Amino acid sequence: MTLPAIQKICKDLQQYKTPELNDKLYLHFKGWHRIEPCISAYSGCKALWLEGNGLMHIENLGELKELRCLFLQNNLIEKIENLGELSVLDTLNISNNQLQSIDNLSLNKELNTLNASGNRLCELEGLEHLRECESIGVLDLSNNKIEDPAVLDILAGMANLKVLQLSGNGCVRKIKHYRKTLISRIKTLTYLDDRPVFEEERRTAEAWAVGGREAEKAERLLIKEEKEAKEKANRDAFREMLEAARRARGDSGEEDKENEDGNVDEEEVDESCVPDIEDVRLGGDDTHVSSPTIVEEKVNAATESAPNSALSEFEADLAAATQEVIETDGLNMEELD
Repeated sequence: MTLPAIQKICKDLQQYKTPELNDKLYLHFKGWHRIEPCISAYSGCKALWLEGNGLMHIENLGELKELRCLFLQNNLIEKIENLGELSVLDTLNISNNQLQSIDNLSLNKELNTLNASGNRLCELEGLEHLRECESIGVLDLSNNKIEDPAVLDILAGMANLKVLQLSGNGCVRKIKHYRKTLISRIKTLTYLDDRPVFEEERRTAEAWAVGGREAEKAERLLIKEEKEAKEKANRDAFREMLEAARRARGDSGEEDKENEDGNVDEEEVDESCVPDIEDVRLGGDDTHVSSPTIVEEKVNAATESAPNSALSEFEADLAAATQEVIETDGLNMEELD
């Protein structure tokens, strides 16, 4: 690792030639065995990839004051060291190395994510330091060699632990009712081994921890009743909202109910389509005809509108039209007389 070599990498990736202007450094899979002091020239770096080299020590990173993400996976590192000056470090990936213990992280007050999977962690003494790392919220200890179920006491002592990966360790098989036990012991846990911890699961797990299966069953029944009550409250609130809207626009509830049952509201009907009230019933039978008055009004209106020169011709047409009207209503001229 030399400064010209790093500058060439930055040039190839179309980054800045001036070291301190680069906020990311991609130095992975270069086959380097040491982190040389020349890296301190990149003081503005916020994310550093050193994955897949042959590194055995963490060193010469103290000048990278703005470093937030450090990726050191797939190296040969045996100890966590020389990171105390990185005050804003948020994420540390040191998986697939040779760690036998987790140390020297209590000074990193902003450290939130620690991935130490695939190492050689086995003894509880090598994990005790995690109690002092109060800021860690995401912890991956999967695929190590942790056998002692007492590791649960250490994990439960981590104040802000929310996401935990512990699969691939022998202790998982030795902890009875593994998932329920961890959820009930670690109060802040929201994710365990690639599965989220929902509120219902937490409640049933904590009930189980207090009163066994009967308490868990009772808690499930209580959750079901609470859901039903909430759904009923939502329905009632929705119904009240509909009623308020009906009152606001002046509609009656009965009319809306009829509409819901499929009835059609009464509509205004064109008066011209309604039979005249003067229609009469002749004789004593069931035959309905138009009133003679209506026929006379039609005749008078047509006579007034016709010119005098065409009166005789118009009268003939009018007589035919009158006969047609009468026949349509089921009458003949003799009955009209």
